[in-house]
Amino acid sequence: MTTGAFVALGIVLPYIFLFYLVFGFIEDLGYLPRVAIILDRLLHKIGLHGYSVIPNVLGGIFIINLLHVSGVIAWIGKLFSPVVKGVFGLPGEIVAALIIGTVRKDAAVALLEPIGLSSMQMVTAVVVLTLYFPCVATFTVLFKELGIMDTAILLIIPQQRLNINNY
Repeated sequence: MTTGAFVALGIVLPYIFLFYLVFGFIEDLGYLPRVAIILDRLLHKIGLHGYSVIPNVLGGIFIINLLHVSGVIAWIGKLFSPVVKGVFGLPGEIVAALIIGTVRKDAAVALLEPIGLSSMQMVTAVVVLTLYFPCVATFTVLFKELGIMDTAILLIIPQQRLNINNY
């Protein structure tokens, strides 16, 4: 069998078949129309309809895979590897799990297993996964609501000057 036919029939076709099988099952359950209705108001704000949620999800998957293949995720890993090694005492391979952890915590924990961490490193990694994304989300909301200067002032000024403890 030629390589082109093998790739098309042996590698790509099973994934496409499985995708349409699961997609059809979810559609028959009535889950997709519910997702479309729930996301319709949100997507109308950017000029889309709720029924465009499936192509958007597939586009997101495509973009993440493109970032992985082009090496952007590896570049981010090299950028944050010294922080992960120096501050937390974890191996540099954990950075990919931390990136995935912004979306799915369970998938990130599953990615930690093959790295071969010690018990203490595993506890540290799970605590970091649990805490860092809510902190990033909090700072993002602060930047959005207060602006960069007010958020920086809140981070720099100690609590005693703001009289937070006197309430």
